[in-house]
Amino acid sequence: MAFTWNEDINQGSRIESEDLNEIKNNLDHLADEIGISPYSWANLPVSSGQPVKGDEPKELRDATDYTHDNMHSNYNSTDDSDYSEDNATVNSTNLSDNSGYNSGY
Repeated sequence: MAFTWNEDINQGSRIESEDLNEIKNNLDHLADEIGISPYSWANLPVSSGQPVKGDEPKELRDATDYTHDNMHSNYNSTDDSDYSEDNATVNSTNLSDNSGYNSGY
């Protein structure tokens, strides 16, 4: 899932409250899409024009970790039964293509 960024997030750009709020909104959207409870925000959203402090970026990191950790436990749980079957098909189909491959394991 890709997001289109509205704010300027290029290197050297000043971090504004709107930048943090956009990331927060994208994390909320992602949580909804994968069916997990939204992160419990304490410092966000930030009011427009409010200075960015250390608490907000830390909270975004924590929320990203929360979403990532729960995405794998929740999102993949519905796909486990199909995964093994699909993986076996892919592996048996591509055996001849990988005959010279040495993974080092």
